[in-house]
Amino acid sequence: MNGENLKRVRKISYCIKNNNEKGITMIALVATLIILLILVSVSILYDNPETNINETNSLKEETESQVNEHRNMTNDLLNDINEDLNQIEKNNKE
Repeated sequence: MNGENLKRVRKISYCIKNNNEKGITMIALVATLIILLILVSVSILYDNPETNINETNSLKEETESQVNEHRNMTNDLLNDINEDLNQIEKNNKE
């Protein structure tokens, strides 16, 4: 080998060494894609509109039930107050 060929061989071997040390390897690329797919599938699972609608409907029913319960309690209290007022009024007339 002459000097020129020796320089080319050294340059090529240098590029091959550096090429192995730099850049993304295929394994890293595949691992990154798998992680991204897992994240996407989890986000889709938790963002399922059907699940959200079912949860919303159940919360709506629960809220309506509580509102009705409180409305009944309020009406009972108002009736008690009216009875007491009527009793006081009756006692004042006597």
